[in-house]
Amino acid sequence: MKVVQLIKSPCRRKEILSDHWYTPLNLIWIANYLKTHNIESEILDGIFLNAEEIISNISSKLIGINFNVLSVDSMERIAKTAKSKGSTVIVGGQAATPLASQLLMKNRDIDAVVIGDGEEAMLQLVIRAEKSIRSFEGIPNIAYRKGNDIIFSEEIRIDLTTLPMPDRRIKGIDMEKYIDSFSDTNTDPVLDNVRATNAYLKKGCPRRVGNHGCSFCARIDRGLRSKTALQAYEEYSYLINEFNINYIYDDSDSWANASWMKSLLSLYSKLGEPKARLRVYTDVRDINENSVSLMKDLDVDTVLVGIESGDERILRINGKPMTKEMIVKAVKLLGSAGIKLCDAYVIGLIGETKSSVEKTRSLAQQIGNYCERRITYWNVIMPLPGSPIWSAMMNIPELQEKYGNEYNFNIEEVQKDYINHFCHLGTDGYSYLTNTCNYLQSLQNIPLRKYIR
Repeated sequence: MKVVQLIKSPCRRKEILSDHWYTPLNLIWIANYLKTHNIESEILDGIFLNAEEIISNISSKLIGINFNVLSVDSMERIAKTAKSKGSTVIVGGQAATPLASQLLMKNRDIDAVVIGDGEEAMLQLVIRAEKSIRSFEGIPNIAYRKGNDIIFSEEIRIDLTTLPMPDRRIKGIDMEKYIDSFSDTNTDPVLDNVRATNAYLKKGCPRRVGNHGCSFCARIDRGLRSKTALQAYEEYSYLINEFNINYIYDDSDSWANASWMKSLLSLYSKLGEPKARLRVYTDVRDINENSVSLMKDLDVDTVLVGIESGDERILRINGKPMTKEMIVKAVKLLGSAGIKLCDAYVIGLIGETKSSVEKTRSLAQQIGNYCERRITYWNVIMPLPGSPIWSAMMNIPELQEKYGNEYNFNIEEVQKDYINHFCHLGTDGYSYLTNTCNYLQSLQNIPLRKYIR
């Protein structure tokens, strides 16, 4: 019997999965951490495997299941089967941390829930599973049942600079399969003839501290943690040399940190420039003459920017106090440097009106005059557990009664309830936003997708 299998549960609606070429880096990180302690893992990725295929392959003492709010059904099926086979069942991921109590109260097939970072928790769980020890006491970053109580252990934040380089040659990960899927499932209509993959070097956001941050942000992390520039250089080089990658989507939060980029550029000069273009995410407020110059020197081809709204009042209410002047200036700087733009918008934010939606549409149209676009992402708000808007919903008695003790939600029903309470769009608010979003996305001749990564 294998010691540990790490599973990404399949989404119940395939059309809203992230692009199929994205490797499950959260599980790859954990697998490599375990490998440094001589523990081999197998990854079963629900991007390519359905629930039946995953269930038929369950054979480990310890099963770790990563899920989100759109893959709850398959998570439950996998957990039930694993439990019936005698496995210890652990769940984790963004959705698990804020819903730990509900998961443990409602589902007896789940033995424990990982809170936050999973590396050290999974290591300790594997060691105990090998010895058939059923106690969870003393293991960090988990919640578990003790009698009728839910116990939350000490939560520790791992130092990302101590983590091993995430080798993709883990059992269950066929990199060529992911790379080949790019041409079929990539939603960016511009990129052709590339061998692309994803990387992730930073966790969190410097603006997500305490109660501050965007209203819709459901990040587990508070503050920003980063791997070193040398770790970034080594990982980029590894992807290029081992898999002939020539385009890297680095989805690190707040990638464009000036001092970090200077260190990376220095390594490029000393050790040789990796031959791959980059697409990175950064905040409008981090785009200036200096950061754009550094990105250009680092061969950043495209920047993904969360603009969210074209109404300054809506931005302020929702914890992202940017002005249209700041946004336009940032986009012009990117355009003048020849860096392309992916601009993302969320409609249905707190206080949204039809007038504010029109301002957002107008700003998005204006931005097209200043910078070459890769793609524009339009999203209808999706309240997620762990976000400020979810907390605001739970402060409303009727919504707390309806959702507060559950973990399996009808997403459209949650969206409708949120929109009815927090937007000013009339009785047809949800339909209006959905139809608007579909129309705006259709202008690019690509399908509307909701991204959960």
